[in-house]
Amino acid sequence: MVNSQKPRLSTMRRVPRQVKLTITQEHIDSCRCPITLAVRQRLPSATFISVDLQTIRYSLPEYGRRFVWFTPSAGQAFLRYHDGRREKELRPFTMTLRRMA
Repeated sequence: MVNSQKPRLSTMRRVPRQVKLTITQEHIDSCRCPITLAVRQRLPSATFISVDLQTIRYSLPEYGRRFVWFTPSAGQAFLRYHDGRREKELRPFTMTLRRMA
């Protein structure tokens, strides 16, 4: 028989219910996606970060899973301006990832 015990709750890591991201002027001035840089700054161990109008995705090795969040409306508006080459109109802001996909 295979040992099919469930892991103890005390050893399992608790999944975050929300993640607060701050997009700074340094992120905006860089030549990379500012939201990706903010995720990397907030979660240094995050890998395979992907950002688009609908979702923000990344993997955390310590949890052994991939996280998929819906992009907040402030992030969607920011991406539209950023991808439309309207960098002069971009300002630093904070957004919270609340809804997991």
